Amino acid sequence: MPLSIRVVNFDTGNPTQMTSGSLAVRNQRLVTSSPIVIGVSDEIINVNISSGSSSCALPSASSRGGLPLTFKDVGGNFAAHSLTVTPAGADTIDGQPSLTLSGNFQSINLVPANDGTTAGWFSQ
Repeated sequence: MPLSIRVVNFDTGNPTQMTSGSLAVRNQRLVTSSPIVIGVSDEIINVNISSGSSSCALPSASSRGGLPLTFKDVGGNFAAHSLTVTPAGADTIDGQPSLTLSGNFQSINLVPANDGTTAGWFSQ
C-alpha cells in the first residue's frame, strides 16, 4: 500500500509531500465564503459560494515547495458567482495576472513553478 507523508519545514512553514507508490492522499477543505485564504497545508479547495463573486489571493509559488493547489466548484455556482484567483507579487498564472473560473462545476489544478528558475504558477 502506498504511503504519503507530509513534511513541513518549521523554519519556513513550507509543506513538502513525499509519496511511496502511485497513490497520494491530498488535503481537502470546503469553503463557503470569500475571500478564500490559502493555508500552508491546503491542496484541494472545494468551493461552494452561492452569493456574490469570490476571490483568492495565492501565496507566492516559491513558498509552496512544488505542492499544487486545486480549485473545484462543488456547488455548481461559478456561472453566477465566479472565482477570481490572483497570484502574489510578480507571480503569474500561465503568464497572466489573474484567472477567473466562471463555468459551473469547473476545476483547475495550479502547479507552482519549482525548477529554480521559472516563477509563478502553471495550470493543468
